[in-house]
Amino acid sequence: SEHTGVVIAGIAANGDVVAVDPRTGAVRARASLGTTAPVLGATFDADGWAPSGATEPVETIGALVTIARDRDARFDRVKELAVTALAKLPGAQVTTELLAVLSDDRASQRLKDTIVDLLVARHDPASLPVLTEQLAVKTDYLAGTKPDGLGPVAKAIAGLAGTELDPKQVTVTLAALQDHLDAPTTDSPDLVHVIAAMVAIGGGAERPALASHLLLYHADDDRGADATWQKAIVGGLATKASPRDRAMLRYVARDARSKPGLAALIQVAIGPE
Repeated sequence: SEHTGVVIAGIAANGDVVAVDPRTGAVRARASLGTTAPVLGATFDADGWAPSGATEPVETIGALVTIARDRDARFDRVKELAVTALAKLPGAQVTTELLAVLSDDRASQRLKDTIVDLLVARHDPASLPVLTEQLAVKTDYLAGTKPDGLGPVAKAIAGLAGTELDPKQVTVTLAALQDHLDAPTTDSPDLVHVIAAMVAIGGGAERPALASHLLLYHADDDRGADATWQKAIVGGLATKASPRDRAMLRYVARDARSKPGLAALIQVAIGPE
């Protein structure tokens, strides 16, 4: 396939040539090489080609998803264009489809990274219920389950900061995030994103859970000593801290069991009394 600047031109193994609008996924033109032998490869010399034929009706989301989930690894650039166009469309279905591509083991890491960035940048409040559903899966060694894409999902939720969200849905989402916050199996990199997501949408309702989390792990040899975790949890609690929050942070900073780096970070964050 090739992006000509106006359309994405592609050729199938049977010789069928198609031109697709990269913005909508609509088919702009079709043709055939008329060959009976399978096409093993092709080079396009079609820069600027702009088919003027009638556009075929298309279900935009479905067309773009089909492109994004194509199994041919050679078309990664085209897939990136497809998911970028898909992310510009509103609605929860778009988020569902992007998450499906993200969880596809066949997708390249570059494509997955692109999708994560797009999910964060969408700022679509309608996506929150779909993102929350993704948080339902937890690590269960007996059942053989573990969260799929917890970090990216939490990053996407954090991207909704400042948007108008349904308060009831926020409560549900915070509860789902807290389950992962409290789970000892949550990896530190994912945990940092979980904390950021709770702060982004919680509006203060997340603070008791974060405070409890800090008190639980401030002396832990692994999590308590993790610099990225320290920065996330202290930043989440010290920003716009209430007198009660500040008192709790001072207690942790003065606790002889607290990790030195954590205590020092708290002192810097809240300043002198």
